[in-house]
Amino acid sequence: MDSVGINVHLHYDHTPYKEQFSLVKARLLELGVRHVRDGLIDTEWQGYYDRHNELGAVGIKGTFITAFDQSLALLAAYPSRVPHSFEAYEAPNEPDAGKDADWLPRLRQMLARLGDLNRMPAVSHFPVLGPSLMHVASYPLVGNISSAFDAANLHNYLAGRHPGTPGWGDDGYGSIEWNLRQIRPWAGGKPIVTTEIGYQDGPGLADSIPIDVSGRYMPRLLIEQFRAGITRTFIYELCDFPSSGNYGLLHADGAPKPAFHAVKGLLTLLADPGPAFEPQPLAYSISSGANPVRHHAFQKRDGTYLIAVWAEEPSFDMKLRRGAPVASQPVTLLLPRPMRVLRAHRWQPDGTVASTSQGVVISAVPFEVSDRLTIIEVGEADAGLGRPGAPGPLVPVVSGRDVHLSWHAPSRGSLPEMYQIDASPDPSFSTSIVMHVPAPSTELTVPGAPPGIYFVRVRAANAAGAGEPSATVPVMVAMPGVPQLIAERVTANPVVFSWLPGPGVPPERYVISAGSMPGASDLALMPMGQASRLMAAVPLGVPFFVRVAAVGAYGAVRSNEVSFALRGPDPPPPPLLDPAAVAGSTVHLAWTAGAPASSYVVLARGAPGGAVVATLPVFGLSLTVPNVPPGAYYVSVVAQRDGMNSAESNVIRVDVSG
Repeated sequence: MDSVGINVHLHYDHTPYKEQFSLVKARLLELGVRHVRDGLIDTEWQGYYDRHNELGAVGIKGTFITAFDQSLALLAAYPSRVPHSFEAYEAPNEPDAGKDADWLPRLRQMLARLGDLNRMPAVSHFPVLGPSLMHVASYPLVGNISSAFDAANLHNYLAGRHPGTPGWGDDGYGSIEWNLRQIRPWAGGKPIVTTEIGYQDGPGLADSIPIDVSGRYMPRLLIEQFRAGITRTFIYELCDFPSSGNYGLLHADGAPKPAFHAVKGLLTLLADPGPAFEPQPLAYSISSGANPVRHHAFQKRDGTYLIAVWAEEPSFDMKLRRGAPVASQPVTLLLPRPMRVLRAHRWQPDGTVASTSQGVVISAVPFEVSDRLTIIEVGEADAGLGRPGAPGPLVPVVSGRDVHLSWHAPSRGSLPEMYQIDASPDPSFSTSIVMHVPAPSTELTVPGAPPGIYFVRVRAANAAGAGEPSATVPVMVAMPGVPQLIAERVTANPVVFSWLPGPGVPPERYVISAGSMPGASDLALMPMGQASRLMAAVPLGVPFFVRVAAVGAYGAVRSNEVSFALRGPDPPPPPLLDPAAVAGSTVHLAWTAGAPASSYVVLARGAPGGAVVATLPVFGLSLTVPNVPPGAYYVSVVAQRDGMNSAESNVIRVDVSG
């Protein structure tokens, strides 16, 4: 799951990325991808940063591509512009593409700046991906620059060939393994990522393939890359748009292509949120006929195995520019012991996945495979059958008072016969509205829902009962979206806060509240209108807990809370008191300042550590006191600055005889 990303261009004008961002976000959530790749754009359009932060807030993090001549200051500051999203820097994109004769020295300068980030504590934890080179001859020119990056970078497009192609030139030219052989000598033993790979489907393009063939290839491509040890693969790209080259998983109007459905199906089946665990090996094998097949096994933390099997053959002849149908062939999955075959998942021509419940306990599983992926799901023999598992992520889309809910079918357990949707104003579901949807449908539209905040979950059910619920999601109908409060500066006055609107109805106004404890508003309650930024001076040393509320016609929703306390100024260091000069009953004192101070106080005591018998304020570095009564005095000096006192200076004894 973590090995898959996708390219986006949220700053491109006149494209779905910019004009239909709500659709783009919904499709990314539907796809199940956790990573996007975009440009490190220094723009005055705040929406670019807001939209990446919005994706980051729902778990979709960003890798940002740098460009020649960007300053170190910009690089270091950029994560603070997209704090919810930023996860990695990437060196300039395809610098050897032929547009810049000075690309090599400029690349070296940029890599040096990226290397400087390692010495900056605020950003040193963000990894740096190396440059993506277009030409094999560029590798020896660049040399071993692995000290400048944390992972090497490939753009290994397959020119329309199938994922497991052995290549179409000398020495396996073009294959995944050939590309890895080119980069390994320069990677310094570090991980390798692919930040661009994909298929074109536009008619008339030299390397294009039909969209149904791309749908067959794409899930196999992700598994082949993973099998090859490539740490992350960014698909190029999410959406088509004019002049884009037709690499998108979506048409320009946002409609899914077969490749979108195919990748969504793979990620839906493999999704298994929770803490890390160590998968246990399964000693299985695949028996096939004359044509060998590829396979790879995955395991979930509940012990279920998912064994992906496919015929790694071309579905399209690139030379003849015509389809090359791949016949199904019988294979047998040989298990090391009798196990329960839970389900079979087969990719269809349109990219969707058809799942069938099995339930038999056997050690040899016969089935047929083709160039469309098949995943066999098995568990231990005593795992039992019965209720379905939990449905996949529940995704709400709210338009005014109309609510559309969609979710993924369970990836384990028996097949559902229906889905039960619970909606409640209470997260404990003490009271709830219950709705039912017959399987296999995985969506529901509720028109004209009453305004308010609802907590919604979905369960799959069959004759054995209802399974575990999906994760609960809040759904706000005719309510402002939950804003995100960002602390731009909380280390010195004036403190600076900004906030991002959440998805939902635009609020009528924002209100900032601050308290001396979490959730309290005893320190400040400030209406902000439609402003999205606040600068304010606050007292030093006082703890503040701050949040912003978006207020609408039907209520208010609060943001996250930020706490801070400004540290007060440091006290001045103590001065150094010189020996006193005594003439009769007149005493002259002088001292050296440890640091500039606004005033001083001379303290006199009748005994070491005793009570103070005289306190004399002074605005200089010396003091003359006439008519001092005879006696022994123990004198020290305190410096004053910004309302704070230093420690006392050294103590001297002054003897006055009169």
